[in-house]
Amino acid sequence: MSWNYKYMILLSVVLLIACNRDKKVSPVRKSIQEAVFASGTLSQENEFYLAAGYDGVLKNVNYKEGESIQGNAVFATIEHNVQRNQLEEAQLNYKDAQFNSSAQSLQLKQLNAQIEQAKAQEALDYKNYLRYRELREQNSVSALDFEKAELQYKTSSEQLQLLQSQYLDMEKTLRLAKEKSLSQLNSQKEIYDDYFVKSDKPGIVLNVYKKEGELVKRGEIIAKIGSGSYLAKLFIAEDDIVKIRNGQRAAIQLNTYPDELFEGHITKIWPAFDETEQSYVVEARFEQMPKEIFSGTQLQANIELEVHQNVMVIPIKALIKGKYVKLENGEEIEVQTGYKNEEWIEIKSGLKDNDVLIEMP
Repeated sequence: MSWNYKYMILLSVVLLIACNRDKKVSPVRKSIQEAVFASGTLSQENEFYLAAGYDGVLKNVNYKEGESIQGNAVFATIEHNVQRNQLEEAQLNYKDAQFNSSAQSLQLKQLNAQIEQAKAQEALDYKNYLRYRELREQNSVSALDFEKAELQYKTSSEQLQLLQSQYLDMEKTLRLAKEKSLSQLNSQKEIYDDYFVKSDKPGIVLNVYKKEGELVKRGEIIAKIGSGSYLAKLFIAEDDIVKIRNGQRAAIQLNTYPDELFEGHITKIWPAFDETEQSYVVEARFEQMPKEIFSGTQLQANIELEVHQNVMVIPIKALIKGKYVKLENGEEIEVQTGYKNEEWIEIKSGLKDNDVLIEMP
């Protein structure tokens, strides 16, 4: 017996055994619960990240994963010696500007003293001017002497007005300098505050990504904080999102509880496509929470849509390439499908009730 002949016999036996192992099924009529399958993660209602405000070395990380943090609490600090010096300098500049714009200002005091002296001189010259005017009316002094007295009064009056104007200008300049230094101080305070990584809201520290002594860059994520109740964040395919409505029930299976199903319902449909996940996102609330919950746990869910009565269905495993089935005689035929769930799919046309199909292993 040749080797080729033995090989053909062996191949025939293998194929015969394989064919005998193929599971044969026929279409059945039953009610089918249409459902949309979704993968997802367990998350809290509010999750946010803490990021570095500036480049620098991370100092004093005050919290560990799992610990509670209060709103406005300092999670960590970034080395800020240079910025502290700049803030102290800005504080001194503002203090000086504040003093210079007050009534105790040396510059304003000097101008005020000159103004008081000019007022006294003007009063004296005005009195002298009135006396010379009266004497002139009596022809007791010459016109030249009267004009000298009049000119002296006008000069002292103009000098007083000039000093008063200088005082107002100086007062305005010093006030603007104070306002400018205050603005610079506030800017330095804001910059200084950014070296303190704070949590705006209370919550639980979910993840800490950086350690003390590490160099961090501006905008780099340092920690993740979560607060609020837990929910299932589900990722929905583009061709299924139009089927989802708020209030629909969902059977949720957590990877931490592989043998249990948790009931939930859809509470929120995000309005935009998530580029990161490359899917649409919906949220589901649990009817009853699992005993132990860990944020970030992977999960799967079947979102129940509607029940269709007395429809022809076949097992999903009997469908080939989404639109073909294989008859028991080996022929592949195309079928038109409809509703489906994780086990069954509706056949709208292409099969008869008594057809026998091969279910793919």
